Amino acid sequence: MTNRSARLLRHGLLAAAALSPLAAAPAADAAPRSETAASGQVSAKLSWDQSSSKGASNVRVSITRAGSELVSESVQPDCREFCLVPPGDQPLRILDLDGDGEPEVLVDLYSGGAHCCSVLLLYGFDQAAGRYERVQRDFGNPGYTVRDAGRDGSTEVFTEDDRFSYLFTSYLESFRPLMVLRYERGALVDVTRSLRGELRRHARELYATFKRLRRDGDLDLRGVAAAWQADNYLLGGSAPARGWKTLRAAARRGELRRVPPNGGRSGTRYLTSLRRYLKRFGYIR
Repeated sequence: MTNRSARLLRHGLLAAAALSPLAAAPAADAAPRSETAASGQVSAKLSWDQSSSKGASNVRVSITRAGSELVSESVQPDCREFCLVPPGDQPLRILDLDGDGEPEVLVDLYSGGAHCCSVLLLYGFDQAAGRYERVQRDFGNPGYTVRDAGRDGSTEVFTEDDRFSYLFTSYLESFRPLMVLRYERGALVDVTRSLRGELRRHARELYATFKRLRRDGDLDLRGVAAAWQADNYLLGGSAPARGWKTLRAAARRGELRRVPPNGGRSGTRYLTSLRRYLKRFGYIR
């Protein structure tokens, strides 16, 4: 193991990559699998064939509400390799995300690969139309979790902005700003800026990581710096200006440099590029 790899491991970066979901070892031949879930008058079934060569195929979702089957469809989202039903966790859940008393059905799929990609199929019941509408969201590398952050009965979807993966440095040294979504009127809406307490905690963690990595001296800081400054723009107020002041000082000290084998821009040229991406991604309004 190189000195650089040892430092990445010590800081938890290599370990984090190892936590990415991996496909469970399937049987040699295709074998039928299924999961079921129920809540109140809603029940759902996820079924698929598990194969050692093709992963999950013939993936089907059925949803019954008040005794009537309203969804029965084959689902196979566009996967980079092949679709897998993620092992270990619950690939099928029924949760009332918006707190209106009508539960939604969540189906989790995974595309396979070293650290990619989590796909959510979200089915919400449209009372006026009397049918379920499906929202598909590819969360990429970070995946997602759900919890009621505001303790108001609405369950938020917590993830990170995967556009920052590989943006300035290697995947292992990339970090991502916080992203929080809320299910509203049949869509996943970005509400990150409204959850200031969550943002402050996330930004503090990123800045603590920035300082910890800086002490080693030979790790690429550009990934964590980018995510931290994006969080600062989500916080607003004086946070962005303070962030730029900190990053300009780091650039003068030669800390925001590309570290081989990584490429890209260093120092003030990196900061110019970062500002351009923050505008393009909507962080700078």
